[in-house]
Amino acid sequence: MILRSSIGSLLALLLLVTACGNGPSWLRKDKSDKDKKNSTSAPEVTQTGLAENPAYNTALVNNNELIMGVNLTSWLNAGHHGRSMTIAILDNGFGGLKNSLGTRLPPGLAVAKPVIDNESTTPHGTKLAEVIFAMTSGSPAWTAASQHPTIKLYNSNGFTNFSAAVDNAITEHVDMILYSQVWEFGGNFDGRGFINAVVDKATSAGILWVNAAGNYGQSAWQGALVANADQTALLPYLGKYVRLVVNEKSTAVKISLAWNDFADSKDWRTSRDLDLVLLDASMKRVAIGNLIQDGQDHSKDPKYSAHARESIETTLDPGTYLLRVDIKSQNFDTYSRIRLASDGARISFMDQSADASVMIPADNPSVLTVGASDEGSSSAGRTATGLQKPEVVAPSTINFEGGIGFKGSSSAAAVAAGALAVFQDVCGRQNRDMIVYGINSGLLSQLSTVGRGFWMPEGVRCQ
Repeated sequence: MILRSSIGSLLALLLLVTACGNGPSWLRKDKSDKDKKNSTSAPEVTQTGLAENPAYNTALVNNNELIMGVNLTSWLNAGHHGRSMTIAILDNGFGGLKNSLGTRLPPGLAVAKPVIDNESTTPHGTKLAEVIFAMTSGSPAWTAASQHPTIKLYNSNGFTNFSAAVDNAITEHVDMILYSQVWEFGGNFDGRGFINAVVDKATSAGILWVNAAGNYGQSAWQGALVANADQTALLPYLGKYVRLVVNEKSTAVKISLAWNDFADSKDWRTSRDLDLVLLDASMKRVAIGNLIQDGQDHSKDPKYSAHARESIETTLDPGTYLLRVDIKSQNFDTYSRIRLASDGARISFMDQSADASVMIPADNPSVLTVGASDEGSSSAGRTATGLQKPEVVAPSTINFEGGIGFKGSSSAAAVAAGALAVFQDVCGRQNRDMIVYGINSGLLSQLSTVGRGFWMPEGVRCQ
């Protein structure tokens, strides 16, 4: 499985995490945050020099801008800090947490023991916790007098830990879950599937689930699976391709293909088989994803996959590349659909579809999905059931000492989650439908050119 969160990075050497895991870096030069994914297996990580990396010790410097960006100032000045709320952050990694304790986060905060000890070295989860703390306390620096919600941290790296983290959050009666990641496959583009089945457990238990929209707004395509005469899939360019544009030298790229043959059980095995082919501009094959899907149990044989997906991980130089889908089995039907998506620094599709970019579980009808108001790659669109996502957008540009910064739907979701903790502390716990009603009615939003922007009510009021 592939997950994708939403932070890009200047620190390419800090957070190299591969194997269906995090992309090449945490913050990128262009402050795009299209990089982080994960799989059901433990990622390969490099720890060389991580303990000494100064990024772990950088403090947030634009906290007041974020607070004003969602109209939270008057609430904080009135003494409201979300103290009665408990927020669980589910993430692949909490790198640098030790360095943050007692300075930017409360001392004693720890990651709950996971089923599988495979935590990534990424500081993604730590930095999101710092954003929530700074938003709710009113300061990026912890002191003994700081007032803030209770924060709980869970390693959700891979499906086993993800499922266990949700169960633990339910058992510990958290009020809100922040999940700033998305999975590129595991469902049928309709808000269902085995990832969303786990999420549904949390929302059915009354937990407000806040999910990042993802950052595939410029690099996703989906449509009906129609066969050409040569058993390739009908795609927009020349009838059989989607064009991928790479702008930077030696760009680490992850490309995924998914099709709608998933069930609510992770044990479902598809018998429908497609291959994903990457070509250069001269039609020379660069890479291929050609796992065999035959519906049978092949244990851990690397040639086979139980899931309706293919992926390619490679490094590409600047240019235009072509993606092709080869149809390997003849058991698809008129309801079959496919989705192509790609992840990497400053990459995009020349052939896009408007409703392709919202991944799992951002597509879940029971979660509050948050997009970035200041990042063009932030995902948006309708699910296969016609549900528009995200419901709201929020500012996401986060700046740290030393000129380190990022933006994207991960941080936007954290900003919204922090403000919602303060709102609920005053106005009572709210489920997703109540929050969406507040957004659509204008109580919790302001209209902008990029959609409904999250905005706390004037005058510290609840209606």
